[in-house]
Amino acid sequence: MWWLLASSLALGAEGWDWRFELGGELDARPNAIVEVGARKGDVALELLTSHLRASWTPSWSNGKAWISVDVEPGTAGMFFERWVDGEPRGDLSTLAFAAGATGGVQRFLPLGFYVGLEGQSSFWWFVGLPDVRPEDVPTARPFHTADAVVGFHRPWLQVWVRGGVDWTGGAPSPHVEGRLATDIPLVARPLLVVHTGWADATDEVSRTRVGGNNPYSIPLAGASWAEFWAEDYLAIRLGVEGGPVHAERNAWRVRLAADVVWADAIQGLGFGTTAGFGLVDRGRFVEAAVGWAPWLRSPGQPLALSAWVRAGVTWGKGLKPRT
Repeated sequence: MWWLLASSLALGAEGWDWRFELGGELDARPNAIVEVGARKGDVALELLTSHLRASWTPSWSNGKAWISVDVEPGTAGMFFERWVDGEPRGDLSTLAFAAGATGGVQRFLPLGFYVGLEGQSSFWWFVGLPDVRPEDVPTARPFHTADAVVGFHRPWLQVWVRGGVDWTGGAPSPHVEGRLATDIPLVARPLLVVHTGWADATDEVSRTRVGGNNPYSIPLAGASWAEFWAEDYLAIRLGVEGGPVHAERNAWRVRLAADVVWADAIQGLGFGTTAGFGLVDRGRFVEAAVGWAPWLRSPGQPLALSAWVRAGVTWGKGLKPRT
């Protein structure tokens, strides 16, 4: 797989598209990301920091499907940076390894609606870091999930709701989660993103990660990446955004927003403010955002601040000029 990724990144490799991005979040416990992908037709090979993925994503006129094989050695689920009650807990941090497969199918319906089925089957095992007592290392377990999905997709509004059940070797864990996001085609436009979820009988593998300015967990500006591990949550990002509409070159965006989050892991309301900037030009992009959570006390910092930055190239033939 490594050889295929490297060889396909040769600029102009016949039939191959590729993408690349580099970034990270600066907070009380900084983390970096690097992603590289190579794609030919419906087949893609990707390195997602330490996560390896091979996927097949066929599509047709009224639907699409996908299946992927995933291996994540050591960093699965952010177990290497455990937080409990707003404090980093190195004495509970472990290396988490996961391997398995994910798949799904969607049917497109009239007026922008769609329905689908999704599933995942994987196995997780853990290795304690030096300061972790053996009895605090989580036990190895399977992780299986099956969901039904219904959604609506238009350029100005995207909504989906999924419900199903997780199983990690104990009692089945039912869950429902959803997301709503607006992208109204105005130069100055309101910004609204809502995440919500309910679950029962979860464990540390299946709980939802909340915190940070990054796109990989439920956003809470100012908090650290995955600072809270929640069973039930409601997160609302409300603000204003500006930038050109439908521009392909020099498509900049600026954003000012506030996050309000309720989650059982927070035991109340959390809130933060965030300002961000993004620029996309013919497949190249850069984005940055900074957040502050005035209610949080961040270990080792006078203020609970988080900054997110990312730059890269979207799927295409590389950095040469596009015609």
